[in-house]
Amino acid sequence: MITIQESGMSFGPFTKDHVFCIENSSTLLTLNKSSGIAIAEFLLFKSKNNKNYISIIEAKTSSPKPTNKEAFDTYISEINTKLSNSLHLFISYYSKRHLSGFDELPEQFKQLTIEEIHFELILVIKTSKDDWLRPISDELKSSLKLLTKLWNLSPNAIKVFNEDTARTHQLVS
Repeated sequence: MITIQESGMSFGPFTKDHVFCIENSSTLLTLNKSSGIAIAEFLLFKSKNNKNYISIIEAKTSSPKPTNKEAFDTYISEINTKLSNSLHLFISYYSKRHLSGFDELPEQFKQLTIEEIHFELILVIKTSKDDWLRPISDELKSSLKLLTKLWNLSPNAIKVFNEDTARTHQLVS
C-alpha cells in the first residue's frame, strides 16, 4: 500500500500498482532539465462498474476566491495546464514515445488498452469552502472544454473536491 502526502493531505492508502507518481517520474525529471513541464501529483487506477478509470489528481492547499478575478483566472489556467500536460504525458508514456516512461508505469497501467480507459481530471483543494467548489468546477470545466472535446470526455470527468469531499470519495484518509 502507498500513501501520498501532498498539500497537507494524505492521499490513500492505495494499492501500489494502482498509483503512478508522474510528478516524480525520472523521465519527466529528464524532460524538465530542458523545459519546465507543469504536471499533476499522481495518476490513480481504479475499476468501477466494469469500467477502468485513470484519475489524474492535482492537489492544492487553497484557492483564491472566485470573486478575485485575476488571481482566480491565473489559478484555473495553472490547474488546466497541469491536468492537460499530465494526460498528454501519460499518453506519450503509454504509447512508448518515451520508452523509459512506459517502463516506469505500474503493471496495472501497462495492462490496459487505451480504448478501455476512462479518464477523470480531479482537483482536490484542502481548505476550499463548499460554496466555492461549484464556481471552481464550472470555470475549470470551461477552461478544459477543448481537451474534453478532443478526448471525448464527459463533463462529469472533471471533478473538484475539498478535503472532506475527497475523503467521501476515498481519495484521502
